[in-house]
Amino acid sequence: MSKREDFVTINEVAEFSGVSKATVGRVIGNYGVVAEKTKQKVLSAIEKLNYVPNALAQGMRNKTTKIIAIVVGSIKNNFFTEIIYAIEQIATKNHFNVIICNSQEDIEKEIMHLKSLYSRRIDGIIIAPAYMADNKIKNENLYLYDSTIPTVLIDRKVGNLNKAVIHSDNFNGSYKATEYLISLGHKHIGVIATRNFITVNDRINGYKKALKNYKINFYEHYIEAADYEDDDSVLSAVDNLLTKNKSITAIMVLNDNLIGTILAGIKRMGLIIPDDISVLSWDDNAITKLFDITTITQQANEIGELAVKNLFEIINSEEKVHPKEIILETNLIERKSCRSQDDIKVLQEVYNGSYYGNE
Repeated sequence: MSKREDFVTINEVAEFSGVSKATVGRVIGNYGVVAEKTKQKVLSAIEKLNYVPNALAQGMRNKTTKIIAIVVGSIKNNFFTEIIYAIEQIATKNHFNVIICNSQEDIEKEIMHLKSLYSRRIDGIIIAPAYMADNKIKNENLYLYDSTIPTVLIDRKVGNLNKAVIHSDNFNGSYKATEYLISLGHKHIGVIATRNFITVNDRINGYKKALKNYKINFYEHYIEAADYEDDDSVLSAVDNLLTKNKSITAIMVLNDNLIGTILAGIKRMGLIIPDDISVLSWDDNAITKLFDITTITQQANEIGELAVKNLFEIINSEEKVHPKEIILETNLIERKSCRSQDDIKVLQEVYNGSYYGNE
């Protein structure tokens, strides 16, 4: 049979097999009574014509499409990539297909995706909202987030949305990271972060709390913001932070998508890690492993698994499921990018000759 550019219809399958459209429907949907001989004729026609059933039509009839969607800021973000992989693994085992949408951290694009998904009558949505810490969903768009379609949030909460949410303990993770640098003798710790999502705000608040508890001054100009999709923005952040603040001895990077360009910026300034500057990153990837960067890691795989399991619980429940908030611990992986200030002081004294009592 010659290759067709258009889709084969159920009417063509019925005509080819010499049965009614209703009979073909019963065979495809596996319902009702169809004689075995007739069933085989229909299945043979389906195979010869390469007929693909209309999933949307079947979904409307069966009240399920077996499709869920994931909406994230960017699949270029390694954290989201790992989450998506974990979700797909479980979804596939449960015979669900997955649609992946990139919002590019743009609320309008996110709304556009949600409208499209809503019209497809999908079974559920897992979303990392693009909303900033100080933003709330407008009333006219609230139905897209709080509809009858089961929805689970990951990584970020939205103030006026009561939904299940799975996220990391960003505050305590950042507190732990700052405390680690303080334990090495660092009192001037710079921060490079992305925009003010709730996750970033929590990490900055954890940093501030650790400084306060250890009676170390906080300086607003020790924090620089950068756009991880704009290398010039990241390089400028590195240059501004270290040129204007000569006292800084360590940098905390609050998003692992920044780390590659930050390392390039530090090298461009002629600085050596950890001799001249200590670096601690958030999340782990090939670059942090390659350059032995100390990191705070999130349980991305677990976030994905818990999100999809919670989503399926909502989908399969006949009663309303009370929204859960699950907070996962972070872990510090110590490598070679952070140096004790005491070690540096000893090296300086050796270099100057004072360590051996020579003036």
